[in-house]
Amino acid sequence: MDGAQAANTGASEKECVPVRSPSPPPRSISDSILPDRLLANPLAGLQRAELQELGRTFVVDKGLGTEYEGLFQRAAMLAQDPLSFREPNSEFQTNRRLSAERDALERELTHKWDQPKSLYALVITCSLGAVVQGWDG
Repeated sequence: MDGAQAANTGASEKECVPVRSPSPPPRSISDSILPDRLLANPLAGLQRAELQELGRTFVVDKGLGTEYEGLFQRAAMLAQDPLSFREPNSEFQTNRRLSAERDALERELTHKWDQPKSLYALVITCSLGAVVQGWDG
């Protein structure tokens, strides 16, 4: 290898790959999903009172107890618009008791793959079981 080739090789080793800064949290839950892959939300177009009634009705129908009414009412609103907890006038912003829920929802968006190791172990085990079952077929 002559000096020109050695110098050329050294230059390519020193080239820096640009470091990507972390992307900001999504404005919408569907920002990264292609439009042809979106399904219609069955709760789209319902008013807040209708969503709260759906949550209350679910709790009553399933016999869960009145202590779960607020939770399922909030869950119905989040099912309609998953990022509604960020709105300044939402119950998650105005009610201090819901700060833990709000923080958990925010973490769910920003740490998408942060799940318990046991969940990953379960998925891998079930996948291997399906592979073995396919081989037997």
